[in-house]
Amino acid sequence: MNKIKVNCKIPEDTFYCIKFNNQIKTVDSINQNCLFFVDKPGNYRITIQQMDEKTLPKIFSIILFIITLPLQGLFHILTFNTCTSWENSIRAYYLKAMFDISIYEDTNVNITIRESYYSKETNSFKEPHICVDSPTTIKYNNFFNIHNIDYQYYKFIKKTTAIYTNLFIILSYLLYVAVSQSNVAAVTIVSGIMLLSIISFVVIVLANNMKRKRLYTLRNTGAGSVCS
Repeated sequence: MNKIKVNCKIPEDTFYCIKFNNQIKTVDSINQNCLFFVDKPGNYRITIQQMDEKTLPKIFSIILFIITLPLQGLFHILTFNTCTSWENSIRAYYLKAMFDISIYEDTNVNITIRESYYSKETNSFKEPHICVDSPTTIKYNNFFNIHNIDYQYYKFIKKTTAIYTNLFIILSYLLYVAVSQSNVAAVTIVSGIMLLSIISFVVIVLANNMKRKRLYTLRNTGAGSVCS
């Protein structure tokens, strides 16, 4: 019996399923290696496919988000995490690749994964690819994952909501102080700022929703780059 050890270099926060000789293993950015066994020497196919991100059940995710909303907003502000280019985090294509290897003894297979990304220069999504240390022909059947565009959009909206929540808390307190002191000028100014903040929040949400719809149209516009 021969052992086949697959060593992967995996992008952070991604998960993959590796199939070999009717055996299935999962790897991620923390557990990047897996081991297979084969009884007879010969040619075998390895298939590697990207899996969806592991997330909390929707109801628990919503409850946790609401409970920690002010803390999240404060964290984003303190860490200057206010970038609006959420499209740079999109993995629009999920990897599915396969290749054949010859097994005649214990073998190590080293795989480097390059994930899908958004190219601002070409306004396109580049497809993912893999690099294998042994000479082989790699076949791809990558698939467009529109849900990841939605995921990154909603993730950005959640961050924006958390930041604006802290702003509204501060403005609400200032408005309370102004009203309690019967300061008409202060009430007017704070109320005006609150109104402008609400308008800007709505504009941000709508503008980025339009961006999301434009990104839908970029399917099949970019191929993965070569290994380096």
